[in-house]
Amino acid sequence: ISDRTVAAPWNYYLRNSGVFVDNILLADDDNDYLFYDGEQDPVPDDMIPRRGPGFGDFWELSDESSHSGDWSAWNDDDHFNLQNALDTPPFDIPEGLTVWYEFWVWCDVPDYDSNGDNRLEDFYQMYVSNDEGESWEYITHDYARAESGGDDWFHYVPGTPWTGNVELDLTDYENETIQLRWLFYTDNDHGDGNGDGIFIDDLEVVGVNRNLRDVGMENLHLPYPTTVGMRRTGFSVDCHNYGLRDQDNIYARWKWGDDEVGRTYPIIPRPDIVSGDFMVIDLSDYVDRNNPGWTPTVPGVFDVTTFTELGANTQDEDDDDENLTNDTARVTGVRVWPSGMYELGHDNRTYRYALNFDRGQGAAARFSPADDGIEDYSLAAAHFRFNGAQDVTTTFRLHVLGEGGDNAPGEELVSFEVDVPVDSCLPNNMTVPLYAREELQGLNGDFWIWIEIMREDYWPQIIGDELIRGEGWYFNHDGENTVPFERDMLIHPIIVSTGEVEPNLAGSEQRVEFNEVYVGESLTLGFSLYSIGLQPVTIENVTSSNEAFTVDWRDEVTLAPGEAVTFDITYAPPDDNEHEANLVIQSNDESPPSVILIGFGATDVEDPGETMPVVFELDEPYPNPFNSLTRIDYSLESPGDASLVLYDLSGRKIRTIVQGWIPAGRHITALKAENLPTGVYLLKLEAGNKTAVRKVALLR
Repeated sequence: ISDRTVAAPWNYYLRNSGVFVDNILLADDDNDYLFYDGEQDPVPDDMIPRRGPGFGDFWELSDESSHSGDWSAWNDDDHFNLQNALDTPPFDIPEGLTVWYEFWVWCDVPDYDSNGDNRLEDFYQMYVSNDEGESWEYITHDYARAESGGDDWFHYVPGTPWTGNVELDLTDYENETIQLRWLFYTDNDHGDGNGDGIFIDDLEVVGVNRNLRDVGMENLHLPYPTTVGMRRTGFSVDCHNYGLRDQDNIYARWKWGDDEVGRTYPIIPRPDIVSGDFMVIDLSDYVDRNNPGWTPTVPGVFDVTTFTELGANTQDEDDDDENLTNDTARVTGVRVWPSGMYELGHDNRTYRYALNFDRGQGAAARFSPADDGIEDYSLAAAHFRFNGAQDVTTTFRLHVLGEGGDNAPGEELVSFEVDVPVDSCLPNNMTVPLYAREELQGLNGDFWIWIEIMREDYWPQIIGDELIRGEGWYFNHDGENTVPFERDMLIHPIIVSTGEVEPNLAGSEQRVEFNEVYVGESLTLGFSLYSIGLQPVTIENVTSSNEAFTVDWRDEVTLAPGEAVTFDITYAPPDDNEHEANLVIQSNDESPPSVILIGFGATDVEDPGETMPVVFELDEPYPNPFNSLTRIDYSLESPGDASLVLYDLSGRKIRTIVQGWIPAGRHITALKAENLPTGVYLLKLEAGNKTAVRKVALLR
């Protein structure tokens, strides 16, 4: 039994507050009728924890303020220690609709954190019940916000970002009778002032007809590590049929990278999913049927994307998806490390919450490199993500501990204090170098990382998300006790193979191909160098062995293990020949990587004797699907007015790409993805009485 703060559903701390009951006994001389001590067999059975109903009865209709009309539901801010519930009457969720709720709120409760400990004190929660109020499922919580907007009223709608982009979705309660609840809490003071209370108005439960044809992707899971040459298995996505019609032969693909570096893989056999159901697709099955898994080939930072294109493989518009907004699931900013370097982690590469730990306690995570086939290793660094709301430099003590058990760390290997500047918090990563610690070299087996909080105000706050992949890996530790933690946490050690102890550089590619560039024009590509050894690498200069290629290198740079530097290489062909060069890297790496640059000069003047008859034609866009830009080649057999227009699948004109008088011959243009949503489009070329159409797919 505990007080309401400890019982709040987002609190997972080792606490010494609350009310504790033990050694319960109800007996006479002959029998034990009720017995419970938490250790021996209970009589007659285990205790049953239940969350009680709200207490206090201060909600009322008020004409003091309202969003519309004259009245709203109101609970004042005058009473202390409230846990006061406002429940809707029961109502039914109909079948065949997408249902959510929204409402207007004015929360004038300034004492939401008067003592500055970053724990809510005056706030409200939202719940839903489908069993006549016997139990309530937590939805989200919120509190007073100065940025609520005009007249202090704020429209709470699906996707409100302050509490984790909660969707307020009730669709899963189809054919059930439910109730909604607002639960208002106050503490025992007005430390930051006494406001007018909380007002709720204009609650709407909204239902819209589901589309007949609507499929999409959710919950893309890509586990760690992602390293060049390491085959990655066990990553998946949920493919949903949200529509009312059963779907078979669903056209779907997944992709890593972009149009310059990357590859798209079709998902075959194509899924069959009945209405309202979903299928978990193991994407590692759709790379190489004979050897499942994805093996990254180049280092860098990429997006990994899955998408559906219902109807894209047919010419019948009646087969097309009626809702394109949910077609894509994506993990952004996936770092693929050079061979020999590994970023470990158990989170789902997402974050929504800042997590509190008391002084002397903190986030702890266990890592097992052997699970990924890494036997001998050294720790190079550790990456953390901390809440960006802090406005001063904070400090924590970092502990690296050896192998213990699944639920407790072993002996301490190193421990030292780490300062966290404001600019090392979100949106940035905090990197702590570990390569100079001899105790962390030549390890094998499991290890633990513990962030011990040293301040009374719980800073710095590690960032995390719902517990998706991290069960059994994340804990709250205080030096003696280790308690499982109910959140994923962004704690990522970087380890290197033990053999990589000297300064060692790796390039993002071994061969940089510029392909064909017209004489008089130029093409610029990015290139990265990575430090993959256990010692820092100092790069003095990077040049090219051929003047056709120019390297935009500026100043000397020193890279700690795991760090990278990115720069531009420009190819400007002086003539219409093939050009090749070596990248010349001046550094303390005695064997720098070998990188070849290659390009082809071209002219747009053709020999009249070689000219081929030109026909009216619209070529397949390349690449297709595309991410940022796709090239469109077309030809006209005679000069005249012509147009190239982009349409959506309903026939609505989206963009005019080319229009006007155009000479005969071959032409090249491009379609940029800017301001276009993900989906399938139609390209239509018209000249005179001739028309050509091509489908093109945009993948964000």
